[in-house]
Amino acid sequence: MIEDRAHTFLDSLDLFFNPEGAEHPVMEGARGWIMDLSLRNPLVPMLEIYRTRFFEDVRADMSAFTMPTLLVHGEADVFAPLTATAARVQRMICNGRLNTYPGASHGLMCTHRKSLNRDLGEFLKGALGRRAAA
Repeated sequence: MIEDRAHTFLDSLDLFFNPEGAEHPVMEGARGWIMDLSLRNPLVPMLEIYRTRFFEDVRADMSAFTMPTLLVHGEADVFAPLTATAARVQRMICNGRLNTYPGASHGLMCTHRKSLNRDLGEFLKGALGRRAAA
């Protein structure tokens, strides 16, 4: 990644979207948008995110979450495997809910957008309803 980020990201787009498991086809515009977002991120903060992800213990931070929290995760995410990431985080958050998407990888906001938007809407309605009742 340090030597040629653009090539690294371009080579990983199919893994990012997992077109075989997609509910919706991924158009070239979406692929270009993700490439643009990825390349706009400065390298040093991006590497720091990876370092933190692998070497920092954030369990105490997660257990301090008290607000309703929705975690969304693709079941075919090779960049952040479900059992090593979101499934563990969900157990650490007292008011957390995990929604998984079969066939989805890291780019589920493009490949599973209808399911994701439906789930976000339901979660927000529930969270706002609980807040209004309190």
